[in-house]
Amino acid sequence: MGDIVCFLSGHSVPVNDDYLLNINNIFQDEKIGGCYGDVIALPDGSIYEKTYNYLGYLKNRVKGMDNQVKYETTIHPGIFSCCNAAARKIC
Repeated sequence: MGDIVCFLSGHSVPVNDDYLLNINNIFQDEKIGGCYGDVIALPDGSIYEKTYNYLGYLKNRVKGMDNQVKYETTIHPGIFSCCNAAARKIC
């Protein structure tokens, strides 16, 4: 069994071929408990997916965080989407 659990929905497509390698590299830092990235709805996605995902993407662009990985080192309220995320397995 691995130490990292990855979540990538059937409606998500990684932006590069190194998706899992990049996640593995992030978790080399033992302080990292999870990470997640933006998603953009596919053309056949529902209006809700398109709206919700676009608003998150737009928020990060306004904040200057587009195309960056978000790192979680503490537990706090917020959205940790199963569309594009990974978490360290806790035994």
